[in-house]
Amino acid sequence: MTKAGLDAMTRALTFECADIGVQINNVAPGIVDTPMTSENTTAQMLSAFVDQTLIKRMTTPHEIAETAIWLCSLGASGVTGQTILVDGGYTIPGNRI
Repeated sequence: MTKAGLDAMTRALTFECADIGVQINNVAPGIVDTPMTSENTTAQMLSAFVDQTLIKRMTTPHEIAETAIWLCSLGASGVTGQTILVDGGYTIPGNRI
């Protein structure tokens, strides 16, 4: 529910800010390989997630950060109103976290 709300807010803010040159985007990570994830998720749950992820592993904090950095760069100057999924392909076959 939270991700759907952020998607809607991203689109709404894009309409509000586009005419003043502000780009609004949203980075939506899947399950990220962090100490918090491993401390609060069983090995069986993580394995089930990884098995359904196209890259067969969790994403890393570095990959999430690199996506955010790219969105702040001139290389993404034409990108606005988007939710960028950084989930290793988990949602491609229709999965949702």
